[in-house]
Amino acid sequence: MPISVNFIAQPIPFFSVIVTTHNRPKLLRRALESINQQNKNFGLQIILVSDLNDPETNQVSTELLSSTDIFIRRDPCTPGDSRNTGLLFATGKYVLFLDDDDAWHPNFLDNLFIQPDVQRGNLVFFDFSRVVERRLPTGPEFVQENTLSVKDRVNAAIYFKNQLHLSSIAFPRHILSDMKFDARLRTFEDWDFLLTIFDRKINLFYVPVLGSRIFEVHDDTSDRLSDGKEDFSTLLDYLYIYRRHPAPNDVVRGFRATILKNHGFEMDPSLL
Repeated sequence: MPISVNFIAQPIPFFSVIVTTHNRPKLLRRALESINQQNKNFGLQIILVSDLNDPETNQVSTELLSSTDIFIRRDPCTPGDSRNTGLLFATGKYVLFLDDDDAWHPNFLDNLFIQPDVQRGNLVFFDFSRVVERRLPTGPEFVQENTLSVKDRVNAAIYFKNQLHLSSIAFPRHILSDMKFDARLRTFEDWDFLLTIFDRKINLFYVPVLGSRIFEVHDDTSDRLSDGKEDFSTLLDYLYIYRRHPAPNDVVRGFRATILKNHGFEMDPSLL
C-alpha cells in the first residue's frame, strides 16, 4: 500500500507515542492536545497514522504536530496495520499507544518518567480513568469519569478476556523488535498483542501513575454500535485468539467456554 510520510530526523526521544486515527478530527484534536500538554524535556515523539486522507485530519495534524513528529497517511486498513506502520518509525526508548478518541492526564509523562522501573527499562503498566461521554455533531459532551486501578489485573484472567487497555502500558522498544499486531483481526488485535507478551513470560511491573483517559459512549450517539455481523465477527475473533494462545489451566478453559456460550456458540472447554 502507498504510504506518505512527513518527518525530519531528530535526536532519539525517550518516549514514542503512536496514535492511529480514522476520520475523527474532533476527537483526534483532544488526543493530540493532551500529548502536547506533557513535559517534553526528556524527548517525546508523536507518530500519527491516518488511514484516510481527509482534509480535517490533515488540518489538525498541521496545527498540533511539530517538526519532531511524524505524520503517516496510508490507504484504509485495519487497526493492526496502522499500529504496525507506526512501530516501523518509533525510535524512543519506550513506546506508548493512544487511540484517537482517548487522551492523557496532565503530567502523566513526568510521573511515568521518574518511576524506578521505567528508569530500569522494565515493561510497566499504570492506572487510567474511564470517561463516559456523548458524541454529538458539535463535539463530545462529558457525562462522568471514574479512576480505575489496574494493579491486580495482571493474572491468568487475561487469557479469557482482556484486562488491560493498550494505552495503560509502556513498552520498552527493544522487546517489540520482532512483534507485530495481527492485521487479520477485526477486533481484539490489542489483546492478542498483549497475550503474546504473556506467552513470552515477559514480566510486567505496576507503577502508581494515572495515565490515560479512556472515553466510552453508552448511548445511541456512539460510532461503535454493533450489529449481527459485528457480533459474529467478534465470536470468530475470540475463537482465533483462543486458538493462538492456549489456556494456562482448566479454570480459564471454563471461562472461555462461558464467553463463547454468551455469544451463541457452545464448545467443550477441553478444546479451548
